[in-house]
Amino acid sequence: EYFGGGQPCVSHPDVIHLITEELRRRLDKQPGRFVTLSLSPNDNAKFCRDDRAQKIGNASANMMYFANEVARRLRKSHPGRFEVNFLAYWVAHVPPSPMIRGSGPASR
Repeated sequence: EYFGGGQPCVSHPDVIHLITEELRRRLDKQPGRFVTLSLSPNDNAKFCRDDRAQKIGNASANMMYFANEVARRLRKSHPGRFEVNFLAYWVAHVPPSPMIRGSGPASR
């Protein structure tokens, strides 16, 4: 249920929760340091396309949704301590459709 062929289903609430908790543990292991966190997908085209993912949009929109949700949750526990990024592989290199912008720093 958490994988859509070859990728984690990044629109699944449990996946968002599990990844957020793992990243919190990583941040806790490096107190006081600013950390770059990568949420890059696997290098294949097998993205989750369940109803939830389709409502969000294309693969790029799903990745932006995922990154924004993880960052929003981490800001509550680790404000100003991290940045989130992901690589846009060949399947997710087109703009998000519909357009989803990165949430930016907590001060925005």
